[in-house]
Amino acid sequence: MVTIRLRPTPGPAWDRIASRIAEDASLVAKLLAGEVPEAMEKVFQASGASFLPKSAAEVEADCSCPDTANPCKHIAAVHYLLAERFDQDPFLLFGLRGRSRDDVIGALHRPTPAPDAQPGPAPGAPGENAAPSVTQDSLTPAPVTAAEDLLSYWRTGARFASAACTPHPPVVALAVLRRIGEPTFCSPAQAKVLLQAITRVYQGPGGGPLVLQDGELMRVVLHYTLGPQALDGCYQVSDLLPSGLKAVTRPYAWGLPPTISYPYRIEGQRVSFCIWKNSVLRSAGYYARVVNAGEYTAEPVIIQSMKSAESVNLSAPDQVEIR
Repeated sequence: MVTIRLRPTPGPAWDRIASRIAEDASLVAKLLAGEVPEAMEKVFQASGASFLPKSAAEVEADCSCPDTANPCKHIAAVHYLLAERFDQDPFLLFGLRGRSRDDVIGALHRPTPAPDAQPGPAPGAPGENAAPSVTQDSLTPAPVTAAEDLLSYWRTGARFASAACTPHPPVVALAVLRRIGEPTFCSPAQAKVLLQAITRVYQGPGGGPLVLQDGELMRVVLHYTLGPQALDGCYQVSDLLPSGLKAVTRPYAWGLPPTISYPYRIEGQRVSFCIWKNSVLRSAGYYARVVNAGEYTAEPVIIQSMKSAESVNLSAPDQVEIR
């Protein structure tokens, strides 16, 4: 039997950790979506604790086998199994520190401390900081004419002159769908395909507008989405060029800038990529050269899991005109 232990997080340190988690909206969002934030180690360190072991000496491992080596082959195998389980349920990392999932989720509901109230003068006390007197007349708005009221109805007013709206990408992609889980209106295989999609864009060599003429170069960009319900691991993306185009196998020989990624296989008109679900990239691209004028139909791009042939999706076909 194999036993692996880490030193539990002390109660006072956990209270500090829980308070820091509750005060950070980005940490709360990721934990509610079932993810353990990368910044969690910094939160533990700032509270005088450690989330991940810094060395093998912090991991206590025992095995009942007669092998005197540590780690033995059984302990090593359990380490590999734990790594797989951590990918499936990152909250097990908290469990090794003596805190269950309920303990972590409970920390999200802790009230954040209110800012300290600033002491002020007693009501009616004299001095420069005394509150100004308020009368009924000062609370009555100044009268406006009907014309002024209509003209100002669609205006934001002076209070919003300095207001600014700066959109930012979400802390957790598709957080609502992650919390809802797999849909119940389709089979599990169809549910995993639901958030797996791919689109294709034709561009000029520098990424600008495309004008297809005989002998011209172009760039093909494939944008893909692999949602949380998609299978883990590698996906093959295959694009089939129409007969009027030919893939460029050595873009550097043409003096072209690097593409987003490089295909692992080019066979005739078929260009294939291997992409990973956890990759930060969400695009693949390559260059092609116009060889024949005419009107062509570009077949759909295929994205398919290497683990299951049923996990597959197609892009829309495109019409390509070469002058």
